[in-house]
Amino acid sequence: MELNYQQTILLQRSCAYLFTINHAQNQNFIESLSPERLKKAFRKKVFQYHPDRYPDETSEMIIKRQERFGKITTSYKILTQFLAEKDKKPVKKISVSKKIIAIGGAKGGIGKSIISTNLAVLLSRLKKKTVAADLDLYGPNLHLYFNKINFKYSINDFIYGNLDNLAPAITKTPFGPYLIAGDNSKLGIANITYAQKMKIMEAVRKIKSSYVILDLGGDTTFNTLDFFINADHRIIVTTCDPAAYLEAINFIKASLYRGLNRLSSLGSSDKSPKDKKLEHLIHEVINLGKKNGDKRIEILVQRVQNELPGSWPLLRNFIKNFRLNLIINMVDDSRFADKLAAHIKKLVGKTLLLNLTHLGNITFHSDVKKSSRTLIPAIHHKPSGKPAREFKNIFNKLIKTAH
Repeated sequence: MELNYQQTILLQRSCAYLFTINHAQNQNFIESLSPERLKKAFRKKVFQYHPDRYPDETSEMIIKRQERFGKITTSYKILTQFLAEKDKKPVKKISVSKKIIAIGGAKGGIGKSIISTNLAVLLSRLKKKTVAADLDLYGPNLHLYFNKINFKYSINDFIYGNLDNLAPAITKTPFGPYLIAGDNSKLGIANITYAQKMKIMEAVRKIKSSYVILDLGGDTTFNTLDFFINADHRIIVTTCDPAAYLEAINFIKASLYRGLNRLSSLGSSDKSPKDKKLEHLIHEVINLGKKNGDKRIEILVQRVQNELPGSWPLLRNFIKNFRLNLIINMVDDSRFADKLAAHIKKLVGKTLLLNLTHLGNITFHSDVKKSSRTLIPAIHHKPSGKPAREFKNIFNKLIKTAH
């Protein structure tokens, strides 16, 4: 049964609660798990952690046992659904709808926010409810491109606990899409924990919409990388400028390395123990000197296969499903842009073993440049213009390659 990254992490976390970390890291164990063994493990954990068995404990310990028991119960349900789906029984699928599109690229001024805005407008015009969320926690400005200055709530209100969900922070824009604005007026907002980031992504996934577009920062901070990694569709934006496409390649490397480091901890947002052997091996290989720099992932694959064969299916699935997409913006020479995209694709495939798809180019058009001053998206201004056609082709290719 083919699993995507989110499904793999979900199953591993569930397995870790009912069995052990070693079992969770062993894909063969998960795939060969039987309903009988699962039920036996669940009964054992219920006997061990049920709060009713410890009535004389302190209220703090009882609460901790209740939390643990809740996670055990949820894990049992998830694994039960997985086994039923594997046996082709008519149960609700545990897979998530692929609706989160992340727009990243490790350089400012390359047009990520303009692309996010116009893509959101295009999807809205295609009758798909779309929400654009500003997750550039250092310098949010997406609201400006939607000509929105005032908003009651921002993503900060959810991060600081003023909102239980993101629904109140979603506002209608004049151009069709909805918006979740950012706000960097509070000190420290950019320094959030991994658990907070995963809470944001969980809330984003619960938004009732066809698509959510994440406009990310122009950097390689953990915030940007973690949001990018956990999206369903990952788009890197660059221009033909050497500084831009070299940073784009660095962004791809950084996101892969960050994803691998999180892989060793099962992608957990709690304090579950890591697989120390896999963590140590990943850290050792990623930090190899320049001599082996271009062969790090190849070396990692070989060493995991030889030294940690139980973790190999996990690493294999991660690399296979870590698909990337490329948009080249501000193009004045399409032939050069296509050659550049082919070069980046070849480089990423050879050195990182990743699959990268060139979605297309956005030409340097006066309507797009003008939109950054008028704050009216080019696609809204000219729905049948060249930028609109380019964005539509890009979206069609994105959806086609995702299946």
